[in-house]
Amino acid sequence: MVLLAPRIVRRADVAIKNLSISNAPLIIALAACLGLSVGTTRIGLAAIVGAFFAGLALAEFASQWQLGRSFHSINQFLSPFFFFVMGAQLDISILKSAHVIVVALVVILLAMVSKIVGCGLPLIREGWRTALQVGVGMVPRGEVTLVIAMIGMRMKLISPVFYAVLLSVIAGTTLLTPALLRLLFRATAVPSKAAAAHA
Repeated sequence: MVLLAPRIVRRADVAIKNLSISNAPLIIALAACLGLSVGTTRIGLAAIVGAFFAGLALAEFASQWQLGRSFHSINQFLSPFFFFVMGAQLDISILKSAHVIVVALVVILLAMVSKIVGCGLPLIREGWRTALQVGVGMVPRGEVTLVIAMIGMRMKLISPVFYAVLLSVIAGTTLLTPALLRLLFRATAVPSKAAAAHA
């Protein structure tokens, strides 16, 4: 997919643009995404792997075909259904347990620290503040984690308790990150404003 697919798409680019149907690039992209998703499920992998492969194949042409704008509308329509289905799998009574809450808090902390260290450490030469900003910016877990969690639940690889912990981690990292980034960038912006005023 990395080596061959972009070459095939590059050769088919003109033909795709000249198709008589409207939004031909979008239709081709959706067909590739859904087709590869079905293909990966047939060989025992998750559908999201096929969708990822389609992204690799079409990444070079995403801006040229304006796929981002087209998929944004589809995303806005389907996202509520996706998050509803994910939330409906959660047994809310599990979160009443103090033990589960403690485990969730510990995992949230570990998830944040691992991202900050793993993504920020390579940029430590740019300064600890820049490294921290990048590390914190990478903290949120999102849709991919939700999909993996749902697959784990359906395959009975994870328990409802662990699913609840995962959803807590996703919610916690997603909600905490904007506040932390605001603090980090505000601390950077204040000296800059002061320097500009002094100049």
